[in-house]
Amino acid sequence: MKRIIGRAKFETGGEARNNESAGEKSFEQKQEEVIKQLEMVDTVAEKLKEKYSQYETLSLFVDHLASTEKIFIIARQTNAGFDKTKTKFLESQMELMAEESGIDKKIYEKILNDFANASDNVLAISVIAENLKRQYRNREGGEDCLQFIDYIKEALLAFANITSNDLGWDEIEAEKLRIIEDKMKLLSADGNPEIETLRSIYEEFKKELEEQKKTNDNQTEKNAQDK
Repeated sequence: MKRIIGRAKFETGGEARNNESAGEKSFEQKQEEVIKQLEMVDTVAEKLKEKYSQYETLSLFVDHLASTEKIFIIARQTNAGFDKTKTKFLESQMELMAEESGIDKKIYEKILNDFANASDNVLAISVIAENLKRQYRNREGGEDCLQFIDYIKEALLAFANITSNDLGWDEIEAEKLRIIEDKMKLLSADGNPEIETLRSIYEEFKKELEEQKKTNDNQTEKNAQDK
């Protein structure tokens, strides 16, 4: 499985070290915990991708779930700035959606660069999205480009909501679910796959994550007892 957000990228993010206070776990311990969570997501994703390997759209949806989950794990555990988190998210989605559509990645990169001018300004995000849709509507692959533009627009609006309203982690979790819901709507826009199929896979993904967490916790407890 292609790991879009992995160990190497995480290790470059040293913000948590500077934010430690007395009594907190060491940076190294925190880092190792996050790495374990990222690997847990990979384990679950690989299992589901194998299960749905004959269905490209469903397999790519699992990729999306995994990359989104990893991004919010990193943000939640390291207090990383949302600019970095947002960049990782958008780049990962560009990779997945370019692979899914067959559109040249450079086209999606240009669209992202245009969106970068909006910063976190909600009005600017919407205006740029409409301008891009007019620009790409009649081009070859235009329908896929329009879907990508709409998806990035909604993701940026979600991130802008987080940064401008100083949301707590429960509210950030709600934004993550909203992003996933938006992806499900896009993938099921033509009725194939049905959105209920995607929701079922997401429920399966969450259940598998919980089961994997229990397995990991049990193994950690056993290792501690064996020492």
